[in-house]
Amino acid sequence: SGGVNVYGALEAGFSMGMACDNDLGDCDGGVDVATCEAELSFECGAANLKTTMFMDTCGGHASPYHFHTKLGCEYDATVNTAHSAIVAVALDGRGIYGKWESNGVTPTLDACNGHTAIVPVNTEYGVTNTSVYHYHMTDTPPF
Repeated sequence: SGGVNVYGALEAGFSMGMACDNDLGDCDGGVDVATCEAELSFECGAANLKTTMFMDTCGGHASPYHFHTKLGCEYDATVNTAHSAIVAVALDGRGIYGKWESNGVTPTLDACNGHTAIVPVNTEYGVTNTSVYHYHMTDTPPF
């Protein structure tokens, strides 16, 4: 992810007026991003939203910019002919890959969105072992 932080599907929260031009609207921490955005839209009114605070098409937002979902601009999710590329490294040092395991197949994942299987070697990220525990992005939470 080019050094950009990747967080889970829960928002850290917005204090009153932080995401709205009319000083209304807040969102408690621990609420999923989509619900938080819907709440702010309702409380502030669509015309008053600071949309730069909301999720963009890449799955990131805010300043400093960071990701919560899909990492859609970090790899081509339409290419499903092989294992997806590594798109980030988790804090535990394991790779986070796009959603594809192999030719049009999404993997069966554990509760952490991970599993042990063959991954492409990637010298930039130090991936030398081809069968390692790793994570995948998904289309639904926790992403």
